[in-house]
Order: sequence, then C-alpha cells, then structure tokens
Amino acid sequence: MGRTRHPSPRQRLGYWFDNTMARSTPALIGWLSALCTAVVVPAGVLLVWADPHTPTTPRNLLLGAWKNLGTVFKLGGPVGTPVFVLLSVLVAAVGVFFASTLVGLITTGVNQKIMDLRKGRSVVLEDGHTVLLGWSEQALPIISELAQANANLRRAAVAVLADRDKTEMEDEIRALVPRSGPTRVVCRTGRPDDPADVALVGAGTARSVIVLTPEGPTADAQIVRTLLALDRSLARPGQRPPGHRGPGHVVTALRDTAHLTAARLAGGPRTCVLCFDEIMARLIVQTCRQPGLPLVHLELLDYAGDEFYFAVEPRLTGRTYGEALLAYDTSAVAGLRRKDGTLLLNPPSGTVLGAGDAVVAVSRDDDTVVLAPAPFPV
Repeated sequence: MGRTRHPSPRQRLGYWFDNTMARSTPALIGWLSALCTAVVVPAGVLLVWADPHTPTTPRNLLLGAWKNLGTVFKLGGPVGTPVFVLLSVLVAAVGVFFASTLVGLITTGVNQKIMDLRKGRSVVLEDGHTVLLGWSEQALPIISELAQANANLRRAAVAVLADRDKTEMEDEIRALVPRSGPTRVVCRTGRPDDPADVALVGAGTARSVIVLTPEGPTADAQIVRTLLALDRSLARPGQRPPGHRGPGHVVTALRDTAHLTAARLAGGPRTCVLCFDEIMARLIVQTCRQPGLPLVHLELLDYAGDEFYFAVEPRLTGRTYGEALLAYDTSAVAGLRRKDGTLLLNPPSGTVLGAGDAVVAVSRDDDTVVLAPAPFPV
C-alpha cells in the first residue's frame, strides 16, 4: 500500500482561505478590511517617517497611520478625545454604509433593467408591422424578402417572437440579412403558443402575421396551438386600439393536409392556411410538363423583380376588364379579385368591375400599380 500523502501547509492555508471566502458577506468585508489595514497602516507610518517636517515620535507615527486609514475607509481620520473620535467614526461609518447601499441598489436596478431588455420581454409598440411567430429555417429568407418588399417605404418593422434567446436571433439576422434598408427587425423571446407572449409583439396593430412552420413531427399541432393563442391574445383588452381590427391577414403552412380543417377553425376567416405537400405536388407536376416554369415562379414570387399585387382603384368602378387592361402603363393586369374574395384570372373583357373590386397586376412594386395619366380615352 502506498503512503498517504499529507497536504502541505500551503494547501491547508489555501483550503482554509477558500472556506472563509465561501461564507457570507461579512466574511468578505472582514477580509477586505484586513487587507486594506495591512497595506494602509505601514504606508501611513512610512509617510510620517519620510516627512522631514514631522517628528518621528510614536504618537506622530500612530496619528499618521490613523489618518491614512480614515482616508481609505472614508472615516475622515478625526483627532481629538476618544468620545469625539468614536462618534466621528460612527457617523462616517453610517454614511459609508448608506452610500454603499444606495450605489448597490442603483447598480442592481440598472443591471436588472439591462438583463430584461436583453431577454426581450418588453412590448413592441409598432403599427402596421409584420409579425413572425416561431423560428425555423424559413425565418431568415422570409425576413430578407420582407426587407426587399419594404425597400420603397420610409419606415417598416418586422417583429419576431420565438422561444429562443433574443441576442442569438439578432446575431443570426445581422449575419445573414446584413442590409434590411428601412426595415427594423425587433426580436422578442417567448412562446408563440402563449397568448401573453404573443401580446408582446403587438399582433393587434400588425398589418399581417406569419406563423412559421416549426421542425419536428408535431409541427402542425404547434401551428394550431399558435393560431389559438393568437386569437386569444387579440381578444384580450387593450390589444386592439380604437380603429384597429387586428391583423389584416394571417398566413401559415402545414405539412399534412389532415390538419387543414383544425388549423382553419383555429385561425378563423382571416387566416390563409397552405399545405406544403399539396403545393409542392402541383409545382412538381407543372414543372415536369413545362420545363423552365420554376424560373417563372421564382421571378413572380420573390421581390427582386416584378411581383403580383392587388390594387383597388375607385375610378375603375363600372368599367370593364378590357378597359382595365389598357389603363396601366407600368403594370400588367392579369385578373380581378371581387370584394367577397373571389379570384378571376383573365376573365372575359366585358366583365364589369364593382365597388371594392381589386385588379391583380404584375408590377415592380406596390406603389407602381397606378393608373396612366389618361387611362380612358375620350
């Protein structure tokens, strides 16, 4: 058997010091005071000894050490009768205690506020913005497309709510979407299926809400819960200011058509529920029959070129679709959307537009879907 190795005096001293430091705050204050005393008292004695104008008597040495000690501990180093010195030290100690406590409270409050801001728990005060609920591989491409779509605006905002760290989301967005133009991206940490957390991103004043499709086998169930949370959040008092009817549009996409009915019931009439499998199947069939069609889809669906836009033009009320085709110089009209939501692509030229009907046009941007200076020749 090997011999037992006994700890050295240095190890024992270090162990004792560690145990002392691990105790309560008074132990830390005691060590700090002892360290300061060990440095200040000899320094005060040396200062008196080095001063040629002060006699190096024991009394002067003690007074010099006391004054330096009082200066370090903010006690003033008073000199006089014992009662006077004791009361002066007591008053100074109380002042130091209250000043230190006040500084500590202020520091704690500021640090707590900074931590709360970094956690992303403050309410987003935006109007007409876009809300993204959840986080997935779709988040960054969607934010990039929204930034391009808002390039012609003076001010725009995108609010993201996800169960992730706010700083991590902001770092990823800055790394992959470095140029967002006038679009500000605001991230908040929270659960998209919690109505209280959904209220943080101001869904009641948003222009539109996008519920991202999460990863995993329970993605569709998570979307349904998020839609229910959104509906409950909008029903809370104060979520819809006067004049606001909530988000104009809610969009999401499922992975399984079996959950379409549940998602549409949870989202209500304002929600557009898509299905990945159904859309991809149609695109694949069309592409195999017409090679090159994906390039057309890409051109029309991204914001790098021309896209589809809906525009309601009161001056077209009572006019025919044939007249609407020739009424635009910077856009190409491709169809109509009735006031009730019915979509008509390339209807007969004699189709009459009613009040509230919108034209479906391919244009550079939403602000370029405007009538020509003289749309209807006399």
